[in-house]
Amino acid sequence: KYGRKFDFRKTENIIQTDGTPIHGIVNRFGGFKMELEAFCNIGRKPTCFIRIRLTNEAPYTATERLGLVVRTGKEKQLVYGSPDCYATHDPELAAFCAQPVRFTEKDGALRDGEVFLTSRFSQPTEFDPAEGILWCKPVLAAGETAEWILSFGKGDLFTFDYEEEKQKTLLWWQTELARMQNIPAALRENGEAMTMIRHLTAQMLQCHSCYVG
Repeated sequence: KYGRKFDFRKTENIIQTDGTPIHGIVNRFGGFKMELEAFCNIGRKPTCFIRIRLTNEAPYTATERLGLVVRTGKEKQLVYGSPDCYATHDPELAAFCAQPVRFTEKDGALRDGEVFLTSRFSQPTEFDPAEGILWCKPVLAAGETAEWILSFGKGDLFTFDYEEEKQKTLLWWQTELARMQNIPAALRENGEAMTMIRHLTAQMLQCHSCYVG
């Protein structure tokens, strides 16, 4: 009833070479290509912004069913091996579906107490309150693309422009990562090594709730 999750072994990861934590993956199912991008803004209660871009690569009009399992819970309940997840990232769908469904539709969003999930999509969507899944079944002509924009966070709802939020986040991280010093010349001249160093630095900074500076 929950369908099948994407095969992580067939997933393409999109890595930002400048180290900014704006993450992307690419999957294909049926005739569709799915490009998912996600990032968090900066703040004491950060919001996660998500863009799912669906493109029909088939030479004919096609439709596919896609669902988002919507849950809240402790990291140790939702992610096997947390908080030290050094294994290959293969999210266990059953771990999410085993959690109680607490989201309900309210004020144009899904709510679980202070937590919200907003959804904007040109294609019809439907929330199943019994199973806790946000479903869509887009119908796209050959070569057509549709974007599904979501936000996930805590507190009051707010309007936003995805690209504006992305550019603000990019600028903040690029400025912050440019402050790194005392990196040996041999590493600075190695593009792949610098990408890894910037990403590790960003990950360490993200471990702080809201660090000074």
